[in-house]
Amino acid sequence: MRRFAIALAVVALVGVAAGCGGDEDEAAVTTTPNQTQAERMDVKGQETVEVAQHDFFFEPAILEGTPGQQLTIDLKNESAAAHTFTIEGPLPVDEEVQPGDVGQVRITFPESGEVTFVCTYHENRGMVGKLEASP
Repeated sequence: MRRFAIALAVVALVGVAAGCGGDEDEAAVTTTPNQTQAERMDVKGQETVEVAQHDFFFEPAILEGTPGQQLTIDLKNESAAAHTFTIEGPLPVDEEVQPGDVGQVRITFPESGEVTFVCTYHENRGMVGKLEASP
């Protein structure tokens, strides 16, 4: 009976240890910034800005500029996965940046409102940002 109890305890400990292994990835996904808590940056009057690409978020994720402002964005991929900086629409942008590499895009702020940019590989994990235009 004692051997059974010890075996049962070992099985329970192995199950708990195995269950902890996957929690790190899930915690990383749920604690990364999203649009409601994303870092904002006022880029009015600037010509160039750096945006870091991390695991599943952009930093900063919201760029505030003036209507029609042109901006060069230096992309710095600081994660272990490839990312894109993609804008769909009349002025499309699509730049892929490999892990540890840098890329560059040139964007124009909308005349009013906002434009969404995404990482096409990780949009479903919250890797979304915005260009917001205001006078």
